[in-house]
Amino acid sequence: MMKTYTQEYKVEAVKLWLENGRRSKEVGEKLGINQTLFLKWHRKLNGEATAPAQRPITQAQGLSTSPSSHLVAENARLRRENERLKMEHEILKKTVAFISGITK
Repeated sequence: MMKTYTQEYKVEAVKLWLENGRRSKEVGEKLGINQTLFLKWHRKLNGEATAPAQRPITQAQGLSTSPSSHLVAENARLRRENERLKMEHEILKKTVAFISGITK
């Protein structure tokens, strides 16, 4: 029987992994989660495509219908990247706070 996890559990598991600085395999084993599944959650939570099929058809085939559609696609990509970078920045701030709390 396949085990299902809540979205909250996935978020907390990935956050735990990112905040403690250990390898995904190690944290996954402690939580009883397959490393592949664990990394898939991480990619999905960061808005990264988990498979090439999720890309728009025009991008996957290298086609562009007009210059404006290219700009719209680029703008959307940059917005996703910006959100991911903001999240990574917040995670790094929490990690530094956590580590400096340990060393005091």
